[in-house]
Amino acid sequence: MNEMRITIQREARRLLQLNKVSVVIGYEVGPYPGTTAPCFAFTPDDAQRIVFNSFSSINLSVYLPGITGNVGIVATPATVRSIKELEKDGLVNRKNLHIIGVKFPGILDARKLNVNRENENTLSVNEHPEALWEWALHDLYEEPEDYDILVEPRWMNDLGKAGKLQKPSLSRTSVERLEQMSHHERRLYWMSYFEKHKHSDHNKNLFPSTYAGGDHLEKFKYIKSAYSSSELFYEHLSWVYQSMGRASGFDLSDLTEDFNQIPLSTIRAWAAREFRKSFNYRPGGEGPNPLLKKENI
Repeated sequence: MNEMRITIQREARRLLQLNKVSVVIGYEVGPYPGTTAPCFAFTPDDAQRIVFNSFSSINLSVYLPGITGNVGIVATPATVRSIKELEKDGLVNRKNLHIIGVKFPGILDARKLNVNRENENTLSVNEHPEALWEWALHDLYEEPEDYDILVEPRWMNDLGKAGKLQKPSLSRTSVERLEQMSHHERRLYWMSYFEKHKHSDHNKNLFPSTYAGGDHLEKFKYIKSAYSSSELFYEHLSWVYQSMGRASGFDLSDLTEDFNQIPLSTIRAWAAREFRKSFNYRPGGEGPNPLLKKENI
């Protein structure tokens, strides 16, 4: 996906050179192979740091409410849905945004691959469907609903033209495991999970990708290890409820070493599906979020 990276860098440099925006928000190389981090490019030279690959997982819209002026942003379908929800809440103005839309190539689980600095920008779901995170399947190969310029990997474009672009079939074993548990068993499972993951270095990454900013996000940006498992359990459930009907992205909370672990993203994905089924509403759609209506609370 090097051609995507070059196209995004070129557009970011152009916007900054022409003073069309004061900053371009994208992704840059993360602390270790198979990860990325938010990138804030303020100068044309900064644009060279921007990357995009199958590990670009964070929903960058979370940073928009804190920035004034015109902003460029690299946006997947989930990011654009988040932007639309932020606009409904009066937290962003679409007129001030230049959206570099990305036709979604999926998110890969680096633990299932031999990732290094040489190949992290070329690995794709086309070659490694077994490594696709199951919560990334919904938007796979989809275009954002709104953008100013659209980029996509060459392999995706070639397969699309040949009529061979198909979504892989993934196992839903984690969802099935949850559905087979009783209410008591599910509670014990999640309480045990949070008891094992109270370390601050892990938990500070639990909440970075929710669309919503404000007190809830700021309060738990840096969760201390002193928090009890019960408190983390409650706060994560409240965050799941808060994100229903909104558009959240992906974060690092599922990167545990235990492959038998039911990922936290499972409960978020399940909640999102139940919400769509119950209210016939998807984030970024027209009209207000049904959860904001008193009769639905």
